[in-house]
Amino acid sequence: MTVRHGGSAGSPVTVGKAWSRLAPVSGAPRLLCLHHAGGNAGFFGAWGRDLAGRCEVWTANLPGRRERFAEPPVTDADTLVAELAAAAADLLDRPMVIFGHSMGGLLGFEITRRLLKQGHPPPAALVISACKAPQVHASDGPQPRDEADLIKILRSWGGTPAELMADREFLDLVLPPLRADLMLCDAYRYQPGPPLPTPLTAVAAAGDEVAPERDVAAWAVHSHRWRGLRQVPGGHFYLSSARHLALDVVAAAVTDGVREFDHALDERDG
Repeated sequence: MTVRHGGSAGSPVTVGKAWSRLAPVSGAPRLLCLHHAGGNAGFFGAWGRDLAGRCEVWTANLPGRRERFAEPPVTDADTLVAELAAAAADLLDRPMVIFGHSMGGLLGFEITRRLLKQGHPPPAALVISACKAPQVHASDGPQPRDEADLIKILRSWGGTPAELMADREFLDLVLPPLRADLMLCDAYRYQPGPPLPTPLTAVAAAGDEVAPERDVAAWAVHSHRWRGLRQVPGGHFYLSSARHLALDVVAAAVTDGVREFDHALDERDG
């Protein structure tokens, strides 16, 4: 795995192509962020500043967007999770928390499971946002969608300004990865397994019709250390209008997870 360093020793800028650091915060716990279907790393652009001093924020760089625009988007969850998990393993030299929004929640869950399966230490915490639990993630398989279908989906989710929905250049950038990501979600099939040892918190928006509260609350069975459901105002893209509420949940999960992480190390070494 290629690790590229910036100005401070021990604090890489990128790990392979899969993850990029938003802000250098030497020694802080790492927060790995995974965005929604059709999104990109820019969705978390302000988080490095918002969480400065508390987390070293990293974002996933998925094929087909931004620096990886020339690469074809990936439509198979196992393939994408394998790449992301392999790179994330290189960041486990300090406590690491994973945050996933919508599709990113499923990816974060499967990355955590893969890391554990491969014998790596578990992430210190996992925060799932606006994402149905995998056992209620029903799908009839990949669906054909033309441009009109994709635009309709974007509008139904909210969070995209009307002027961008009418911008041809924007649509040309967003629609191909959106189509691929929806195919990935459609094709995803949950394979039952034991609950995670990682503390797990879920976040549901009160007005979210894409991931209703009852379906987000169903994540409770996936961790021995379930930390509960946090409800916030807004819809599926509440992060655009109420980001500070999610940041509070994430900061609390980091503090709690790191405390347990340190306690486990003390017990192992004691």
